[in-house]
Amino acid sequence: MLDQIESTNFSMVVIAPFAPSVFQPVWFADQGLVGREAAVAATKDGSGFVLFEEAAKFTLGIFDITVQKDRMQVLTTREDGVQPMVDLFVATMSLVEPLKATALGFNFAVHFRTGSERGWHKAGDLLAGKDFWNAAWPKHVGLLNLQLALSRIDDHPGQVNVHVQPSGLTQFGVFVNINDHFDFKDGKSGPEIASFASAEWQKSAYRSTALIEKVVKESLRE
Repeated sequence: MLDQIESTNFSMVVIAPFAPSVFQPVWFADQGLVGREAAVAATKDGSGFVLFEEAAKFTLGIFDITVQKDRMQVLTTREDGVQPMVDLFVATMSLVEPLKATALGFNFAVHFRTGSERGWHKAGDLLAGKDFWNAAWPKHVGLLNLQLALSRIDDHPGQVNVHVQPSGLTQFGVFVNINDHFDFKDGKSGPEIASFASAEWQKSAYRSTALIEKVVKESLRE
């Protein structure tokens, strides 16, 4: 990881119908996906466990899991948790055969510091391409929220979504999120999603990490 990067998170999201009340910590333990102790800890007072009809949110060890009626997300903030996160996600999907998933996303997000207010504005000028606005407006033009859709460089349907905005975690920082999004028009079963994720995750990680590093390096270049 580059020295300027303050924090990271990595997640996998599948779009499909789910029953949040089913996918609770105890379910993961019953399936042998996590230890019983982790499942118990996830529901203790103060653990942040939330369960409503519409959603379930909880932490299993180094993983944050959110289940809604139309999606499931598994997230980790640790670089050494990425492969275990993939393993948990793949194992979970392999157990939900009736699933009809219409999309899958691999997400890579970083907060990086620019070191100074001057560097912060310089990064915004570069990433937002503000030449037009600086010419059209007599005062300062600042980056607030930038979203880009990149055409895929493989043969899969979907697109790569890039989101850039000022960081809320570090002073004079920038937040960058890469969403590697795959569409499945005809739907895929749980095992099919598991197989697809296993085959594509490393390639996605390589592309997204390279893109993030390029954004950081170019933003900080003197």
